[in-house]
Amino acid sequence: MKKLQTIILTLWQDLKDSPSLISRQDWKTWPNCLSLTRISALPLLYIFLTYNNHWWLAFIVFLGGALTDVLDGFIARNCNQTTNLGKALDPLADKIFFLTTSYIIIPANFTWWWTIVLELESKLFTAGFIAFIQKGQGIFKLGANIHGKNKMITEMALVGELFLLKLGLIKYSPVVISILFAMVAIYAVLSIIGHINIPKKMNKP
Repeated sequence: MKKLQTIILTLWQDLKDSPSLISRQDWKTWPNCLSLTRISALPLLYIFLTYNNHWWLAFIVFLGGALTDVLDGFIARNCNQTTNLGKALDPLADKIFFLTTSYIIIPANFTWWWTIVLELESKLFTAGFIAFIQKGQGIFKLGANIHGKNKMITEMALVGELFLLKLGLIKYSPVVISILFAMVAIYAVLSIIGHINIPKKMNKP
């Protein structure tokens, strides 16, 4: 968890040091507000998961967070509210939401899978943040790609599986959990590769 905290603090410090990258209007768009709501829900989710073990309430908060993830992308695309801030904030919110929730509820014998995913997510975060700082004109592209979207869907499926296991609605299946973790790792690698800017070859006369 310390590495996750370091990632978040690094982002916040760099954003404060680079105010020209964002405008006040960016914070006021509905998609970005929804992303911030997803992050803000984490303390409540943490309380339900750790202090009282209110799994059903935690599951409802998780479903609400997943719904905001669907809505922010839909609104951004269809209401012309796409911003560079949103391209960085939305995947950051996804990473924090998934890593924090899965860390709390994951079975102890799968922590090594979680560590692998954390390492890959940190690399993906670094690529996305560099693209944000350079406005997508440097080494990495800014914005989501199909592999990142598939990764997010798989992450939500994995956390949903873990919740249903905690609620006693399904039987424990280490094979299914391992497959979902492996898919998350694979999509994370593909997403990192997909964010790399490949210079276009110059046309010869």
